[in-house]
Amino acid sequence: MNSEERIAKTAEVLKEAFEEMFLGYPLSEQEANVLAKIALEAAGLNELVECTQSVQDVVAERQRQVSNEGWTPEHDDTHRAGEMAKAAACYAWASALPAYSRAVHEGDWWRTVILRRLWPWDRNWWKPKNPRRDLVRAGALILAEIDRIDRNSQGDKSNG
Repeated sequence: MNSEERIAKTAEVLKEAFEEMFLGYPLSEQEANVLAKIALEAAGLNELVECTQSVQDVVAERQRQVSNEGWTPEHDDTHRAGEMAKAAACYAWASALPAYSRAVHEGDWWRTVILRRLWPWDRNWWKPKNPRRDLVRAGALILAEIDRIDRNSQGDKSNG
């Protein structure tokens, strides 16, 4: 989302909120845009870096993992031995292989020592596609692991 889109979306939300708060008093488009710019400036959100397609794809993959596969934060919290980081490493490794190596492994990835030693789950969950798609999966798994670590450290802080 670029800054103009961010302002427009914020202005839309502000218009609706303003009308609800003030019993239908309409906020003009110009007033809403001014308020949106002020609100984004105050929140420090006016200078956000625009997300590249790759960032959007990693976030979308993580959302897909949660909504389609059921890998919720609660589920992820059960993986305490670095399983998601290990899986991410496997996908990143596979993405770095030259095309001829990928072709050799397509029939039997399990001949590789790296997968046999590092892949944390059942073989059926190993689903390499192509280098870019594998990196997107790795990125989403890394996000899930970072979130798990953050949740765990927040729990430690609240207990201490």
